[in-house]
Amino acid sequence: MDILMLFVLLIIAASFGMRILKLFRFEFEDLLEASAFSLCIGLGLIAYMVFIMGLAGILSGLVIASLLFLLTLLSFKEMAEMLRRIISFLRRPDMSRLHIFFLVFILLACAITLIGALSPPLGNDSLAYRLVHVKAFSQAQRVSYIPYARESLWPYLIEMLFTLGFAIGSDILAKLIAWSFGLLGAFLIYTAAKRYFSRTAGYISSVIFLLTPAIFNQMTHSYVDIAQAVYAFASLLCLLRYFKEREMKWAALAGLFCGFVLSIKFTAIITLLTLLVLFIHGLIRAPGRRASILKGLCLFLLFTGLFSVCWYLRAYIIKQNPLYPYVAGVFGGHGWARGATGVIGAEFTIARFLKLPWTMTMHTGRYGIEHLGVAYLLFLPLVFLIDRKRTFFRAFGLFIVIYAALWFYIDPHVNRFLFPVLLPLSVMLGCGLSIAFQRRGLFYNIIKAVFVGVFVFNIGLLLYQNTGRVKVAFGKESRQQYLLRTERTYLIADYVNKNLPKDATILMIGEIRSYYIDRSCIHLLNLVDEEKVSEETLKSRQFLDELKKKRIGYVLWYEQKTDYAWLQELEEKKAPIYTCDLVGSDGERYSYKLFEINEL
Repeated sequence: MDILMLFVLLIIAASFGMRILKLFRFEFEDLLEASAFSLCIGLGLIAYMVFIMGLAGILSGLVIASLLFLLTLLSFKEMAEMLRRIISFLRRPDMSRLHIFFLVFILLACAITLIGALSPPLGNDSLAYRLVHVKAFSQAQRVSYIPYARESLWPYLIEMLFTLGFAIGSDILAKLIAWSFGLLGAFLIYTAAKRYFSRTAGYISSVIFLLTPAIFNQMTHSYVDIAQAVYAFASLLCLLRYFKEREMKWAALAGLFCGFVLSIKFTAIITLLTLLVLFIHGLIRAPGRRASILKGLCLFLLFTGLFSVCWYLRAYIIKQNPLYPYVAGVFGGHGWARGATGVIGAEFTIARFLKLPWTMTMHTGRYGIEHLGVAYLLFLPLVFLIDRKRTFFRAFGLFIVIYAALWFYIDPHVNRFLFPVLLPLSVMLGCGLSIAFQRRGLFYNIIKAVFVGVFVFNIGLLLYQNTGRVKVAFGKESRQQYLLRTERTYLIADYVNKNLPKDATILMIGEIRSYYIDRSCIHLLNLVDEEKVSEETLKSRQFLDELKKKRIGYVLWYEQKTDYAWLQELEEKKAPIYTCDLVGSDGERYSYKLFEINEL
C-alpha cells in the first residue's frame, strides 16, 4: 500500500509540475527530461503547501488527501499524457544490449534499496529529531516550534513531505519519499548526460550515482541530503540553459530550485555561493552581455529568496535569530553556546584540498563516516577524454571545484554535505566512460573489466547491508522483532510506552534517539543550552529541583561517567524503576537506567 501511495504521489507531483512548465512555455528535449524537472517542481511546491497547512493548523490526512485530489483535477490532462507515454515506452522500449546491461545495474540498485526503505526507520538523525518532529507535527496537525528542540526551527522542506507521508500513510511512506529522491537524482543525471553527450553516458552516469555506497545507504533512511543535492543539480542545469539560451525564465527556475535547496539545510549556502561564482564567471567571459546577465542574476536571487525566506523569517519571529541556534553573537545572544567555532577553515590548506579525492577514497572516515567508494578516484582521469570546449564540461567542472573548496573550508567533517558534487561528477565520469566503452584495445578492455568489477562489488555490498531487512520488508518478521534486534532504544521505549503516564516528560541524558518513545522527551544538552544553564548549576544538587519546576518527572540515563552531583544523589536515594543492558547492532554495549523524580 505504501508503494502504491508513493507512486500516486509522484504521478500527481510530476503532472502538477508539468502543468506549471507548460504554463510558462519551458521547452525540453523529450518527455523524460520534462518529467524530471516537473517532478522536482511538483514535490517542492507540494511540500510548501503542506507547510502552509501546518502553519494554519489544518494538517490532517483528510485535508492533504483533498489537496492531492484538487491537484489531480488541475493537471488531469498532463497526468493522462504522462501515463500514456510511460505505457507506450514499457511496451516498446528502444534499448540496445549495452543499455540493457547498464539498466540491470540500475534496477538492482533500485530494488535492493527499496527493501531497505520498506523496513522500519533507523538512523541517528531520523530517530533523534527528523522523524521525531515529523511525528509531532502530524499528531498535532500543526507545524510549530517544539520547546528545547533547535532543529524544529530549521529549514524543513523535505520534512514537510515526510509529514505528508505520516498523515496519509506511515513512517514507511516517509522513508519511501526519501528513497524516491535517489531515483530522481539518477533520473536528472540520465537526462543531463543524454542532452549534453549520449544515452550511453546517461545510463553509465546513473549507475555510478546509484551505486555510490554513501548514496545507496542513505536511500534506505529518511535523510534529506540526497534531496538537497538533487535540487542543487537541478538549479545548476537551469543556469546552464540560461547562459546558453539567454531566456530569463531559466534564471528564474534556477532561483526556484536554489530556494528549495535553502529550504532544506543551512549548508545550502554553499550551493548559493557556488552558483553566484558561476554568474561572476559568466560576467567575465561575456562582457557584452553584462546587463543581461545582471538582470538574470537579480531574477535568480529574487526567486531564491521568495522560495526560502519563510523558514528564516519564521525562526527570526520566534527566536529573533533566522539561523537559530547558531551565530548567537550576531543576533543579540539569541541562540546556543554550541556552534561552528573552531571548525570553519580549520582543515583547509591547498595541499590538503588537492589530495582530497585520494584521502576520501583511501582513508575512509577522515572526512566523515559516509563512504564514497573507489569509482570516483579510479575513473576521474577519464573525464579528460571529453572535449573540454563543451559548455557543460566547463560549467560542471567549475561547480565541482568551487563547491568542494567551500565545503572543505566550511565543514569537511560530514561527507554527505558533499553530495551536490556527486551528480555533476557522475555525469562527467559517465561521459568519459562512455567514450572508453566505444573504443577497442587492451587498455580500454581493462577499464571495462574494472568498471564491471567495481559495480558488481558495490551490488554485493548493497545486498549485504540490506540482507537483514528482507524479512521485515516482506512481512515475514514483525516490526517489533526487527527493532528489538536492530535499534538500541526500542527495548527501553517499549517499557516507557507501556508503563509511563501519557503526559509524562522524560529528560534524556547521553542518548539522543527518542523516536520510538511515545512520550515527551527533552535532551539534557538542549535544555542546558536553551535555558543557558551554567556549568556550576548543572553540576549542583539543586538542579534536580529545577527539573521538577519544569514538570520533568523522569530521567532516562544512558549510563556514562558524569560529575553531576544531582544525578549521583538520584542514584543514591532512589533505585531506577527500569534498567536494561544490551549490545547494539554496532557492537557497542548500552546500559540504560530510568528514574522517577516526582517523589524525591
